[in-house]
Amino acid sequence: MSHRYLVLALFLILPRIAFADYGLPALRLYCPVAGGAIEIEPYIAWNDNNSRYIEFQVEQAESTCCHHPNRDTSFFSYAWKDQDFIYTPCASKSRHLDIFVVREAITVVEDGEAPIQNHEIGYVWKAAGGISYLQSDKKGDWEICEGSEVNEKQPIVCKALTRRSNGTPQKRGAP
Repeated sequence: MSHRYLVLALFLILPRIAFADYGLPALRLYCPVAGGAIEIEPYIAWNDNNSRYIEFQVEQAESTCCHHPNRDTSFFSYAWKDQDFIYTPCASKSRHLDIFVVREAITVVEDGEAPIQNHEIGYVWKAAGGISYLQSDKKGDWEICEGSEVNEKQPIVCKALTRRSNGTPQKRGAP
């Protein structure tokens, strides 16, 4: 008799598990060819059209490494074929960057210098509902912008990315 209850419980639970939301780590790069602010955003590509970006949902993240819907925007899957590395260049009218994501940390190299080194972004991929992206209007000037995807009334707040906040080792006596 207890087996009947177990089977009944499984029949009640399995449909909910089968239709549960799931997501994969993805990265959006906005690199305007004509110039302007560059944005690098880790986000979760959800199933069932629940992603922040309709162009790159979990279905695309499972089947391809990247997607370029237009000349300024690119999407990358961090989980495609168990990939744990993303490299992409970003070239605009006045800037050239090399962007590396390795082990859930991002490094940006521009003209041989790395204004962003080992900036931790993996936390965005572990918790739903948060927005966090890096933004730069000009060489060497980066901001981190954060907000809520769940609470649309909460504004996205941007603040300067400092050596301490970007993961760069501090020199002794430095703030």
